Order: sequence, then structure tokens, then C-alpha cells
Amino acid sequence: MVVAPAKTPQSIVQKLHNDLTSVLAEPEIKDQIVGAGMLQIDNPSVAGLQDFVVSEIARWGKVVHQAGLAGSQ
Repeated sequence: MVVAPAKTPQSIVQKLHNDLTSVLAEPEIKDQIVGAGMLQIDNPSVAGLQDFVVSEIARWGKVVHQAGLAGSQ
């Protein structure tokens, strides 16, 4: 997953997403990913990735808080 600063213009975010999607579709890149022992998963939309990040922050934030680790940075 590649992320950008929160206030990055949507047009830039979409361009990055489109360009990275194109690169990751190249057979040579796919082979390198597999060769490095990684799994390539389907690339969701920008909105789908944003929803995922928000849900993971909520999910793991609760775990961190319940474990008493909140504020321990």
C-alpha cells in the first residue's frame, strides 16, 4: 500500500493510483513480486483503500487502548 499526505489533491492521489496499478499489472513486475515471496492482491479503488485505512485505525486503535498502550509513543 502506498499512502500520501492527508491533504494531497484528489487528482494527484488518483494519478498515483492509476500509475501504480498500471505498473503492478506488468508481467515482469508481477514476477518480481512473487519472486520476493510476496503476494499480489487485487488493487481496490482509492475510496476502497481509504475506507480500509479508516476501519483499521478504528479496529487496532481499540486493541491498543484495551492493552493499555495508548499514549505510549
